[in-house]
Amino acid sequence: MVLNQKPRKIFLIDDDETSNFVSKIIIQALDESIIVEVLNNGQEAIDHFSKTDDPPDLVLLDINMPFINGFEFLDYYADQNWNGRTKFAIYSTSSRESDKRKSMSYEQVIGYIEKPLNEAKLKDLLQKFSGQ
Repeated sequence: MVLNQKPRKIFLIDDDETSNFVSKIIIQALDESIIVEVLNNGQEAIDHFSKTDDPPDLVLLDINMPFINGFEFLDYYADQNWNGRTKFAIYSTSSRESDKRKSMSYEQVIGYIEKPLNEAKLKDLLQKFSGQ
């Protein structure tokens, strides 16, 4: 993959274990140098972001999760004024236009991907990321 800039670390924040497993395989098959970490819900993500000095470059974030959903996480992220270099893509089964509009209203969100992830969707997202 030849891009001007590529993510070196991607987080998958999603409570769907199967989706995380498949997404991780797709990402690493496209570029094995990318580090992929999985967090199972928004609360785990908040805990991790609160403690790290090395945030991810890109996050695939599910909307519907237990404890703290994707939108609540993004609100918390913005309130904390954490490292602004992390970009987000909403990664959801929802095809509702209202979810897409709300997602794109967040400054850090660069895309909306409907599950399941595939190579074409990932390449499109990485192109958006490299254009940032």
